Amino acid sequence: MGWGGTGAILRASTAGTRNVTTPMAGNSIYAPVSTLAVAVSFALPAKSGTVTLTFSNGSSALSAKGKSQLTALANKLLAGESVTITGYANSNAKLAKARSAAAGRYLTSKKTVRVRLVAVTKTNGQSATVATTKQ
Repeated sequence: MGWGGTGAILRASTAGTRNVTTPMAGNSIYAPVSTLAVAVSFALPAKSGTVTLTFSNGSSALSAKGKSQLTALANKLLAGESVTITGYANSNAKLAKARSAAAGRYLTSKKTVRVRLVAVTKTNGQSATVATTKQ
């Protein structure tokens, strides 16, 4: 099933929950004992993903397609995962920040994730890129 362990190390290659006990061998004074079962859960890390959102010229409003892309990404992410959102706007720092912030607000309304916002102004882009961050 993808679960095993020796000593103080428990390994899992599949997601799920298992009850774990810790046996202790007896000796000349004490009889062997085992702890009560403790439920241990493992979740597999989300697969890295990148989404590119397109904005109308001069706008930071998310399109329906952009919202759909962010919802799909949120469904793949684990709670607490880190993402970097880079907003682009040619020579307009305020707009670049607004684009990354709009994407960040929407994404965090769907999943509790850590968001790092970046603004890039030396570009002709009308977009924002949302990428998972390796931890």
